[in-house]
Amino acid sequence: MAKITIHNMHNHTAEEVFRACLEPVLKRGTQASIDGGLCSYEKGCAAGQLLSAVEARAFDELDEFDEFDEVDDKSWYYLVNSGLVPDHHCEVIAKAQFIHDQPYLVPPVRQARNYCKSQGWSSKWLEQFDENMSLL
Repeated sequence: MAKITIHNMHNHTAEEVFRACLEPVLKRGTQASIDGGLCSYEKGCAAGQLLSAVEARAFDELDEFDEFDEVDDKSWYYLVNSGLVPDHHCEVIAKAQFIHDQPYLVPPVRQARNYCKSQGWSSKWLEQFDENMSLL
């Protein structure tokens, strides 16, 4: 299957988009952060899997994160609301991003399996990963 991107994701199911976002992150086994800090689209965060290198770099260079802000200006919702990316499958992309960004709450494979189950999707593809793996 061709790579799922922001340009063709409207041709794919929410389940396929969720897997396209999360599977490469789980295979890599680490978060895509800059010096252990903020998530980076260019470094390959979950939502970054849908972007070309040029798009990811451009989105990473948007408003620098202000340590006094409560909200990361580069969130997927921000990109959607700004019209920079399409809103197709926004909720599942944001969920994949949350799993990537918050792996210390519940192990990411378990989070993904629970989400797949809640959506009535197959989680068979997650069997290749250790249930208790960490992205930290």
